[in-house]
Amino acid sequence: MPHASLALAWQRLPLWLRIRLAHGSVGSVHRLRCAADAIARSQSPATPPDGLAGRDALLRTGRELLLAAWEDDPCNGQLAGQVLLLDQRMSWLHPALAALLAAVHGAWRRPADLARYERLAAQADWVRLQRHVDAERERDPANLFWVHQAVAVGELSGDLDWLGDHLSRAEAVLARAAVTGAAPPLAPLFAHLSGCLAANRASGGDEATAARHHGTALARFRAAARAVSGLPGSGATPGSGCWLAPVEHAGHCLARLGDAPAALPLWDAVLAARPWHVNLALRAHDAWRGVDAPEAAPAGSTAVLLYSWNKAAELDTALAHLAPGLPDVARIVLLDNGSTDGTGGTGGTGSTGDVVRAWADRFGADRCTAVHLPVNVGAAAARNWLMRLPEVAACDFAAYLDDDAAVPPDWLRRLAGAVRRQPDASAWGGRTLDWHAPYMVQSADLHLTAHFRAPEGTPPDLAAFADDTPPPAGNPAGAAGGPQRDVLSPEVAFAASRAHALPFSVSDLHAQVTDMGRFDYLRPCISVTGCCHLFRTAELLAAGGFSLSLSPSQYDDLEHDLRRARDGRMACYTGFLPVRHMKRSGKAVRMGAAQFGNGLGNRYKLSGMFDAAEILAMRRREFEALERDLLRKLAALGTRTGS
Repeated sequence: MPHASLALAWQRLPLWLRIRLAHGSVGSVHRLRCAADAIARSQSPATPPDGLAGRDALLRTGRELLLAAWEDDPCNGQLAGQVLLLDQRMSWLHPALAALLAAVHGAWRRPADLARYERLAAQADWVRLQRHVDAERERDPANLFWVHQAVAVGELSGDLDWLGDHLSRAEAVLARAAVTGAAPPLAPLFAHLSGCLAANRASGGDEATAARHHGTALARFRAAARAVSGLPGSGATPGSGCWLAPVEHAGHCLARLGDAPAALPLWDAVLAARPWHVNLALRAHDAWRGVDAPEAAPAGSTAVLLYSWNKAAELDTALAHLAPGLPDVARIVLLDNGSTDGTGGTGGTGSTGDVVRAWADRFGADRCTAVHLPVNVGAAAARNWLMRLPEVAACDFAAYLDDDAAVPPDWLRRLAGAVRRQPDASAWGGRTLDWHAPYMVQSADLHLTAHFRAPEGTPPDLAAFADDTPPPAGNPAGAAGGPQRDVLSPEVAFAASRAHALPFSVSDLHAQVTDMGRFDYLRPCISVTGCCHLFRTAELLAAGGFSLSLSPSQYDDLEHDLRRARDGRMACYTGFLPVRHMKRSGKAVRMGAAQFGNGLGNRYKLSGMFDAAEILAMRRREFEALERDLLRKLAALGTRTGS
């Protein structure tokens, strides 16, 4: 499909699907939900039987989304079986891919008793989880289920050596089983898994190490693609019904090796089959346009603001990473937020206050201000204190950095690129990566999601942005004639009193996949990470500060962005600024009761700060901004191919 028709293909999708996919098109859970609803709606009498948005077109989109859901979770034998079931009803799979899916489905057996495994997973007890998976592998060596779990445990724990050993052992066992006829061949799957492992190893290393691992990953992805679906230029160009993940990932490896021109034809093939693949369209455009290059200078004079409480060692590391970019910084303000610790920091000893004093001396009084508070006033108050200092107000921009965030030397020049391309944004931020497992994205472009039915009387143009559809359960392929999936549709009212059904949140697609390059793009969004947040100082001061009701921390940065979005201003995300974050988050973190309670309490309070009409209006405004940005980039890609 020529790129010029990609914009048209996108606009032909029904509005409800465009709203979901505009946030992003990656993640097995997200793709499965979209697939299940598309397939179910394609069977509805309310859907026109033909036409551009008819049943057949919706079914074709749904089945490709279902296949893509498996691609983001390729060891999932249950999901492979659902793809095969749909193919039996309406054949579209490449024969080699159908054989691989059958092999995955046949080798995957869910154990009857998973109570202990699930308990350890809930506790994020990685050491004991690894021992448990190792023991189960020895007990049931030919069961792909434990490879499936090993991938999750190895990636989330950050122990890629353990995962690599597990994959090698499992591949050898399953290969022997295939020779004896006990299991179908799975070599392409393991080629793909080893490619993913090598790509993950490339994250966080030095340039030479990263290049070596990306080269290994590229070779493995090419091998997987050749075995199942082919590659552009190899005599077999993959399309709909083909295994496209290895083709796409090979392109990501080439781009990160600095060869974007070689990546673009691979991505062309994927986009031709999947014009709904927003992440890839954005990635292809920005790689072609060279958006990843930093600016020659910062966007203006910038004050860098850090506050810390009892995190001497982390603060010391964060400031060590900040120091190489000092020439781009006009002012640094360090706030010791009533710390009471006494160990850690510079030279291995000293309190947080000592670290602040030591670095203030290094930076120099002409560049750095140190503030020492006698008590901890919380994150929101510390932010407000810092931004109101006269030396901060004198700067064009103010950048908040977390005390455990490590930025690259050119971080302000990368933000300057975002400022130049989206000068009217309310804030600018980057891609936050896990310090321990830098292939895990803690935060990317955040988008507003709604979990309530539109109140009675809501205008239709707003009601479309309410979302009462739960995640899929059961068998989405059953919508094509088999048993219907079990759909639970509780009446979710917009009521903050229902803490278990909070009415809105932000997207978590970045948490469903590893990095790989799928978030390397620049575009508008509802919010960006608070651990590296750039503002125009005058606008920051005029906006009224951060909400003290969300102290001591959590969601005060999100509330600030939502308040600006309510006033019509979007934030800007640049995936070309990687920020390493020392605090773990999401599924990888073990959270105490007090921390969980504080977070839930602040989410409860946040949900009461915006009513249903405001949430729906913000969702519509963001969608319109996302779609304008996407269509502009698809049109630009069309000029590249001359189509």
